[in-house]
Amino acid sequence: MRMNPGSERLQGRKKGVQETVNMSATPKEENSSSSDVEVTNAELGLAENHFSFPEGHFGLSTVEELEMAIDHCKQIILEAQEMSDRRKSLVRKLVNLRLKLQEVKEVPETLPEDIHMVLGHYLEKKQVDRPKAKRFCEKCGGNIWGVLTAWYECQQCSYSCHVKCLVFLNRVCASVKVKENPSFITNICPEVGLSVQNYRCTECRTLILHQANYAEPRLCDYNGLYYCTLCHWNCMAVIPARVLHNWDFEPQKVSRSSKEFLQLMKRKAVLNVQAINPMLFSYVEELVLVKVK
Repeated sequence: MRMNPGSERLQGRKKGVQETVNMSATPKEENSSSSDVEVTNAELGLAENHFSFPEGHFGLSTVEELEMAIDHCKQIILEAQEMSDRRKSLVRKLVNLRLKLQEVKEVPETLPEDIHMVLGHYLEKKQVDRPKAKRFCEKCGGNIWGVLTAWYECQQCSYSCHVKCLVFLNRVCASVKVKENPSFITNICPEVGLSVQNYRCTECRTLILHQANYAEPRLCDYNGLYYCTLCHWNCMAVIPARVLHNWDFEPQKVSRSSKEFLQLMKRKAVLNVQAINPMLFSYVEELVLVKVK
């Protein structure tokens, strides 16, 4: 009986993954050296571009293929010698494969027709409606008249823009920054000065000066950088560094990009208060109650 094309492709994928993992299952000497670990990395398909793929990337893209690769990697780990460098390396690859699987599940392989991907933004086209509050384009700063025309909104960071401004975007989605470096700046407003920025906006490179006929420089209290009025709307946000060092929850003015980043990072447990400012436990009673001994 002839198999259908879909089953043939699936069998081919399984065979390819099995061969790839079997290559890494070749017996090695019990005393693994650093060179053995390097060979294991190569056999497991370590990607040189760490910004495109996590370490241990197999070149697989579908959820089905990644799940098969994870199962085979588990088998190799069980066969490897305990406490060996080879086994430790395989465990790291297994973790990275699971992270890749989670990333693939979060993002659909094929985007719907009404969604455009630009600089990490997943921009969904919104139809004409009557908005509950005023909405502004984050590229040109103009009003978005929802009752008259459609617009785009990012599913990840809520970035909004006109249809006509879609091709001119220059701000990377905050979700990309969160994935690449999920950590906070722990220095209070690390200002560097306008001269270091060549008197230009950090984001759009517009000339900014404290003079007439020039765009007004606005300081972001989170990262200490200056922005123009189109990239900094005087939005308010609680600054993690001020909370860590001074237990100060007073909102400060931040740029739009910092506002979006802080919003996405709000529920991520990435700060170690004990390591950054252990003295805080001596002054804040509430922290003593939740401190892990």
